[in-house]
Amino acid sequence: MNWNNLLIIFGLSIVIFALYTMASMYFLSKLKVNKWMVLGAAFVFLIIGIIVPAYTTNVIINYIPTGIFVFLFLWFADISGLSKMGAPKPK
Repeated sequence: MNWNNLLIIFGLSIVIFALYTMASMYFLSKLKVNKWMVLGAAFVFLIIGIIVPAYTTNVIINYIPTGIFVFLFLWFADISGLSKMGAPKPK
């Protein structure tokens, strides 16, 4: 792995987290979706992310399905309450 790939991964991580934060504030919080459907879609994109590098050498195209997987998994964690685990309960 060279430095260019590492910088692309770092940049993609920041972009995905920023997009998720904005989408969660304005759009995703208003949707009522089954959490298992979101998790299923996330795993479909995980499998696609494993298969895509066999067909292309373009680094950006290789990371797009993985980025979608991370976005959907963050949404699943938010829907299922995983982000609130371990936090003190309000009295």
